[in-house]
Amino acid sequence: MLGLILACLYWGEGNKRELNLINGDPNLIKVFIMCLESLGVMKDQMKFTLRIFEDMNKEEAVRYWAKVINISKIKITNVNVLSRKKKEKLVNGMCRVRVTKGAPYF
Repeated sequence: MLGLILACLYWGEGNKRELNLINGDPNLIKVFIMCLESLGVMKDQMKFTLRIFEDMNKEEAVRYWAKVINISKIKITNVNVLSRKKKEKLVNGMCRVRVTKGAPYF
């Protein structure tokens, strides 16, 4: 069942060149990670980056997403700051979860 959920999330939201997903919904990110883990993908095989807007607090966004994902803040390897104002629903920016060497899981 989780494999089907993962496939649907990836199909609807993921990048078609590599196994990753970017979204601003914390619950969607949690479900994606849970599904990856059910396939045997460990968190140390995942890379986490953020995309925020210039009027957002970078440290708050890193703290927020680290708590959501249940990882250390240092595991968030990059924060891409977009040079425009935040949109109404993206209070904490967007989180990208990328599987390193994800080909075997496709």
